[in-house]
Amino acid sequence: MKFSKEEKQKVVLGALLGIAVVYGYFEYGLGPLKASQKRSQAELTALEPKITEAKKQIASRDALKARIPQAETLLQQIDQLIPPGSPIAWFPTLVGQHFKSQGNDPVVTRMLSDVADPLVEGYRRFNWSVEIPKTDVFEFARTLAEFENSQPLVEAPSIIVEFQKDDPQYQRVSLNLTNSVKK
Repeated sequence: MKFSKEEKQKVVLGALLGIAVVYGYFEYGLGPLKASQKRSQAELTALEPKITEAKKQIASRDALKARIPQAETLLQQIDQLIPPGSPIAWFPTLVGQHFKSQGNDPVVTRMLSDVADPLVEGYRRFNWSVEIPKTDVFEFARTLAEFENSQPLVEAPSIIVEFQKDDPQYQRVSLNLTNSVKK
């Protein structure tokens, strides 16, 4: 079988067209797809640490959600420990009665500040100055420990004990108390 010149040209043109189609397919069809696949793989690899961190955050959130009933119970118990009304009305009386019942009289209580509690949302911290002009320091320490144990929302961040020259058996005590109350 002999091909004529025209048929040879058609075969050569068909072969060239076939080569062009195969080249175009690989260069313009698969080439961008492979480049896109490489970029996607790189992006996925870059996202792996973020995905791991997100899974940790989700686990942490779920753990917090599981603790909600315990926290609500604790907040209800705390709310029951706080007397109704403004702390300016009941706290000085509470302090005065406790220390007077132990023989420390007079007791002077002053409010120093009132700020939002940074640890618990919806609560405020009141700072008080308490002065007891004449007390036995050991008896006072026992009384203060009893007071802190009976009032878990009260803490004594600082205590100053001054010795009196005229009566060495007794001391002057100044302390700061902090208590938390609901807004």
